[in-house]
Amino acid sequence: MIRHIVLIRHRPGLPTGEVAVIESMFQALRAHLEGFVAYHGGPDVNFEGMERGYRHGHVLDFADQTARMRYHDDPEHKLLGARLVAAAEGGTDGLLVVDFEIPGG
Repeated sequence: MIRHIVLIRHRPGLPTGEVAVIESMFQALRAHLEGFVAYHGGPDVNFEGMERGYRHGHVLDFADQTARMRYHDDPEHKLLGARLVAAAEGGTDGLLVVDFEIPGG
């Protein structure tokens, strides 16, 4: 299994409701892409103060690298990516993306 983590520092003045739209776009992708097995997202609730401004996260699980690439290449993902960049403080500078393999997943 491949776990794809997206952290975002939202830009000041982000319109109310934009975060919910982005989350619904992730959910819609999950519904139509084979191998996109789970999505979780939400605001940071950590009390340690180590978020460095990344106050919202999205965690996506894919069955394998093929499913991850299917997501990456999907036109709806490209629209979502553009929306994330627009919502992030400093564009891509306000995003942090990490993928890693979960053995036996």
